[in-house]
Amino acid sequence: MTEADVTHHLTPRNRNRARAAVLILPAAIVVGFVVVGSLGTLVAQSAGLLPFVGEPRLSVDAYFANAAELPSAIGISLAVSAVATFLAVGVGFMAAVVIWPVSFMFRARIGRPSSAAPGGARPFSNMGGKSPRSLPSSSWEPSPVR
Repeated sequence: MTEADVTHHLTPRNRNRARAAVLILPAAIVVGFVVVGSLGTLVAQSAGLLPFVGEPRLSVDAYFANAAELPSAIGISLAVSAVATFLAVGVGFMAAVVIWPVSFMFRARIGRPSSAAPGGARPFSNMGGKSPRSLPSSSWEPSPVR
């Protein structure tokens, strides 16, 4: 099944969303594999099937052996995950702040098709609608990137 088979009946906006979903699918599969694998390992270790030392044995003794320490362990786990989340959000936000303007500069250098211009502007509207070939070579100067 090709992308055209999947997107032929969709509106342009939904077609772009479907295309984005198809493009992100390989990364999502890898992330899903890592998440499911780590959760499976977590459950197997907590059930005694993957002990650090000793023989594997299915049991729930780890949950009841130190029941008094369980609330403090949960608190520490939540604190560590909160700090990691805030750090990830901070680093991601700072990366977005740096990357966002750079992406616009890159787009300005390669230009945009006329259909992407607001109001249906023509590609050579900054030159009075004339193409560069119709102007004398000395009169046409590319506009600086802002």
